Amino acid sequence: MAKKKTILVMIPARFNSEEIFCKTLADIGGKPMIQHVYERVGKAAGISRVMVACDHEQIKQAVEGFGGQAIITGKHICGSDRIVEAYSKLGQKFDVIVDVQADEPFVEPRMVEEVTRPLLDDPRIPMATVCCEFGSEADWMYPFNVKVVKGIDGFALYFTRSPVPYLRNKEAGARLFQHVGIYAWQGWFLEKYPPTPSPLELAESLEQLRVLENGYKIKVVETATGYRKVAVNTPEDLERARQIMAGNRG
Repeated sequence: MAKKKTILVMIPARFNSEEIFCKTLADIGGKPMIQHVYERVGKAAGISRVMVACDHEQIKQAVEGFGGQAIITGKHICGSDRIVEAYSKLGQKFDVIVDVQADEPFVEPRMVEEVTRPLLDDPRIPMATVCCEFGSEADWMYPFNVKVVKGIDGFALYFTRSPVPYLRNKEAGARLFQHVGIYAWQGWFLEKYPPTPSPLELAESLEQLRVLENGYKIKVVETATGYRKVAVNTPEDLERARQIMAGNRG
């Protein structure tokens, strides 16, 4: 009987953000945002452990205050680097490590299962991520919403903040995909993750481009959950998230 593979979910969280001070601990519906993310991914089937990788004691205390686990890291330019450090400090090996962004308070637990499936089925695939179809042209044009273009084989061709593909022929049937901030890595790949930020990564401020620039492939899974991304990047996004949370409970 094959050994059941182990899955670690890590939520990278930093204290400072460009638009919202201590965004991770922003109140949404009576709970800090990080708690919504932690509790939702904890409902995913098959996971072995959930942890927060953070850069500030205040976040660690908040996580432990609602019964979660957290580990302190140094300063990093992206969540992937933070998880690499946290994983090395953990001293425990996992087959697959999942990164769920701390600004995804409406993440669907099933998406964790969707992003890990390709890696569990094929250990040669180093990394996977999730996408959904854009809900509107305005969302597609918004630079905080990251676009992904993928090949017929389902692997990423590129990620960008620009509205791509350019629809010169709107009747061609090209679909517009939004990247969702969930990644999964094979344990072996995270241990050899490229340590140096790449030129396109720095230009676009998109960490996943480091993987493509170094010649690795990223499987892109279109979620079947009906999810529409509501990441919290600006004060306006935060207010929208609060309204959606209130509506969901109303």
